[in-house]
Amino acid sequence: MKSALPALALLAALLAPSPAPAAFESRLEGVRDAVEEKAGEIGAGTKPMTKQKRAILSALGVLDRARDALLDDLRDAAPLCRTLDRAFPGDPLLDPALGEAVEALRDDALDERAALLAWMGRTGSDRGEEILAKGIGKVDGFLGRADGAAARSKRVGLVRKAVAAVETVRRRLDLDLPSVDDPPFEGVAPDFSLTDVNPYSATSGLGVSPRQHLGEITAWYFVRTT
Repeated sequence: MKSALPALALLAALLAPSPAPAAFESRLEGVRDAVEEKAGEIGAGTKPMTKQKRAILSALGVLDRARDALLDDLRDAAPLCRTLDRAFPGDPLLDPALGEAVEALRDDALDERAALLAWMGRTGSDRGEEILAKGIGKVDGFLGRADGAAARSKRVGLVRKAVAAVETVRRRLDLDLPSVDDPPFEGVAPDFSLTDVNPYSATSGLGVSPRQHLGEITAWYFVRTT
């Protein structure tokens, strides 16, 4: 008689709960620490009420909201920057905390863009490639405007639009974003060839293709000038 143990072990494995996803780590926790310290410093909540005390209480209210994703962080970062930058311009405690949070959020947005870009050439249809290319262009437009924005709140708002554009492409193409380090495909990327227009290059005037560098680590970038 065959043992039922292997079958039972397989059934147990199938019924076992899957590991819980990693908890979202908000980029605004450092801002919370700075705001709470500033609240104690100025006596927020005590009379007489001042513009700065109101700003701190408003910021604490925003920081108490639930945040489970990058878009939630970006949603709350914009009013935080607007409120605190107006009430405490250049504050030695709040300014660095806000600056660090905004830079971290921008880096997270770039990671989202890179993960989406990993699908280029692998959507399975010309229409999918067109949607993906247009989406990446839209994301880059928002990020470019964000880098040129003078106000932090404006910059965060544009970064949020960039991440929302990434999410829109994901929904339209029904994509799960792959890890940049471990994309969900095998083999080489689709080939292309461009003419080398650098007059000082050894391959000047010749077509250059990634296929000429198989097995090597290379970097390819595209620039458009007007």
